[in-house]
Amino acid sequence: MIVAGMGQKDREAVRSERVRLTIVALSVVLGLQLLRVFFPLVAFYLRVLADRGIYGVIPWALAPFVFSLGALALLRAMGPRGLVAFGAGGLVAARLLEQVSVNSAFDLAAAFVGVMFFLWLVAALLSVTGRAFASGILLGLALDTALKGAATTLDLSWIKATWPLLVVTLAVVSLGYLVYAHVPHLPDAAGWNLRAGMPLVGIGPWLFLQLLILQNQGWLATATGWPAWATLLWIGVGNIGALALGLRGPSQRGPVAASGIVLLGVSALSGVGGWVFALLALLGLAMSSRSSTTSRSSSTSPSHRIRWSSWRGFSWRSWVSRSLGDGSGGGLPSSRWQWLP
Repeated sequence: MIVAGMGQKDREAVRSERVRLTIVALSVVLGLQLLRVFFPLVAFYLRVLADRGIYGVIPWALAPFVFSLGALALLRAMGPRGLVAFGAGGLVAARLLEQVSVNSAFDLAAAFVGVMFFLWLVAALLSVTGRAFASGILLGLALDTALKGAATTLDLSWIKATWPLLVVTLAVVSLGYLVYAHVPHLPDAAGWNLRAGMPLVGIGPWLFLQLLILQNQGWLATATGWPAWATLLWIGVGNIGALALGLRGPSQRGPVAASGIVLLGVSALSGVGGWVFALLALLGLAMSSRSSTTSRSSSTSPSHRIRWSSWRGFSWRSWVSRSLGDGSGGGLPSSRWQWLP
């Protein structure tokens, strides 16, 4: 039993929200890792190794984002289910190939393709995951920062060892399986239009601010003089606050405007140091959830009670025990569809 007193329909909604949230979070983790590989390699490989001028580098740097503008056409042609499967398949393949590659040219090609598929996947997930989209992005950012912090701020992509490959393989296999199992349960109607897609306009600058300042351990350590473990802990507290605020659901115009002012203030005052910047960064992390939860509401989105139930049950212990059977879930499901609505 997930939550006592909940009906079968509510339980299915909780499971569905949990799976969709996990899909978005894992997609964000893998996509951000490829982004952090793509930009340095564009500069290093094309500028240094291939000896191309700045005007020869700029088109390559912009190309994946230009191609991402075709997401709407792909969504209409393939439908939400098809584009989620297509985008996730390209993302996991590119990420795994990039991790095992030791060739700079191949790394750049894999990152280029992976970023393009990631952006298509983001557009598809926005159209079908409802309120889980915003919470999934926040969770993905928190997981990405935690992984990078555990590797002493060095991306797993640059570490050619066994344990990073195992971590990446686990993330890739998990995302691939969840998408494969859950795609038949996603909405099949492409209700994505210009108005519904407007949040995508703000996702890019929002993610840029997150990666450049708010989730940047190096920036926080430089500004405050704190050790690496303290900056990781501080950012983790801010991410937990963002996730807690995100559970309250979509924001109204007032909180969104306030969060925008806070984020702009953090950016403008990013040059200050000490506790002033630390507190500003913490406030910015917490308030960033108000901006991320403005994604459109859906008629199929679960209620506030269901969202809380989904988060309270979201742990690896409950995930494993319910999928394998712990005495309360009736044992191992006879079909892969039973535990994934």
